[in-house]
Amino acid sequence: MSDKFELVDSDGVGFTEDPLALVPGTKPPKPRPRLRAALATVSRIFGYRIEGTALGWVSVGAGAAFAGLMLMRLFYGGAIGLSDQGDGQRLTCGMGLRAGNPYNTPVDDLVYTTYFDHRWYGEDCPWNTYGQAYNSSQLYLLQLAEWLTPLLRLPGVMDLRALGVLCAVVLGLLAGLLFAWTPGSLVGKAFVVSGVWLVVADASFAGYFVSPYSDTGAILGVLALMVASLAMWRAQRVHWWHVAAIGLIALFTATTKTQAVTFAVVAAGLMLCRRVGDPASLGQYPLQGRWFGIGAVGALLASVGQYLRTQPARFAELNQYNAVFVEMLPHSPHPDQDLARLGLDPSLVSGVGSRINSPNSVTELPGYQGFLDKTSMWDLLSQVYLHEPTRLLSMMGRGLVGMSKLRADYIYSYPWYSGRPDTQEWRVSVFYHFWRMMFGALPLLIVALTLVACVLFIAVLRVCPDQQDKSIGATGLFLAVAAIAQFWAVNLSDGASDLIKHLMLTNLTVGLVLVLGVYSTVVLRSSVIRERGVPK
Repeated sequence: MSDKFELVDSDGVGFTEDPLALVPGTKPPKPRPRLRAALATVSRIFGYRIEGTALGWVSVGAGAAFAGLMLMRLFYGGAIGLSDQGDGQRLTCGMGLRAGNPYNTPVDDLVYTTYFDHRWYGEDCPWNTYGQAYNSSQLYLLQLAEWLTPLLRLPGVMDLRALGVLCAVVLGLLAGLLFAWTPGSLVGKAFVVSGVWLVVADASFAGYFVSPYSDTGAILGVLALMVASLAMWRAQRVHWWHVAAIGLIALFTATTKTQAVTFAVVAAGLMLCRRVGDPASLGQYPLQGRWFGIGAVGALLASVGQYLRTQPARFAELNQYNAVFVEMLPHSPHPDQDLARLGLDPSLVSGVGSRINSPNSVTELPGYQGFLDKTSMWDLLSQVYLHEPTRLLSMMGRGLVGMSKLRADYIYSYPWYSGRPDTQEWRVSVFYHFWRMMFGALPLLIVALTLVACVLFIAVLRVCPDQQDKSIGATGLFLAVAAIAQFWAVNLSDGASDLIKHLMLTNLTVGLVLVLGVYSTVVLRSSVIRERGVPK
């Protein structure tokens, strides 16, 4: 491998060592001012692709810069994170840890980064599942943060600032791979990586990296799936480890929280879309080269199914109660008929708008018996929503309004020692302001731009002959489908209950889709130029 730059521009057209060299058969160019000539030279040089060892070193630099900027984003000028609304406590109490807040004081207005050993009793751990352990792959990240805490000389048994450092390192690694595997020129690669940084580092998402929420692992998992998809689709020959890597990452992402299981379902299609083995030796038989993928998908879905079965029964009850009494019935023109369709006692209509622990909760009424057996997501779809499909459109509208807000205004950012309770930080908010400007007044535009991006991704897959270029289309399409699936999983499960926060992962994924959608236009243009042989 050579350490030198290969003089091939972003469109694959070869040039001499002098970017301004005369093309044979053309007239000599008119003399230009030195400044314009210098700018033209720079633009040509930045259009070159780099290969081999040089690309590796530049990718390492891009990953290091990404991680360094993320560390500055999280800690420069004072650490930021997310206050705990209760979802984080169900994970940390299972580790035998308690936040360092004074006794009998709330933890939802300030960030308490330091955790200490604590012995929990009975139903206190966690309070919202009646003492049944909550399983999440996020626990692996928290355990690594616990191990890192003394190494970084941070106080307590576990400090969430160690988790922030760990996440920055993982993000840097993913960014380096993203830079290396994104097709195109230096500028194109830098555009994609910079766009991803602006999304991930935005005030709407960055705080999760210094928080106990399971969403932290989900964010890392989505980015890792994006990188793994690029790796598999750009390869001329798909190996078994491409499929295995996607399966393992999808398993980690799907088991961070129950609503994220949609990523495993969508990733299953990604794992089967290409055949494993040498393309020259694979025949026309459609299953040839896909047996490993089929086995891996089966293992993935079985593991996710087991994860769902091992979740606390109380947690499933909370979700189903919210889906019926917080989302479905309050927005129904005839809630008593909906209950009858589900085979439930119409007297439960008294609980419309209630939560499971509200004073008007119906859990103690005789008619509540059998509620869990009759209100699965499939029951709600088949017995209610498919009879009145227009209600799904109104649900979509409420979901889009929730997405347009992007950030919940009741989760705060600053640690207890900052003296800034009930305060959100906005140090990096370019993506937030772009999002609110685009979608704040017209949430339906989210759907329109996502569909436009999907059309561009399909065009890349159909028009571009280069396998590396196709990786952008395939990865963008995968993320778009994943965002749509996640959107409906949130709306059909908890729905209006904490909607803005639960749609965070959908918003993040759509942000990545928009970045790749813009870049796909560059990929299409470059591919057309190469095919026509038109010099830049």
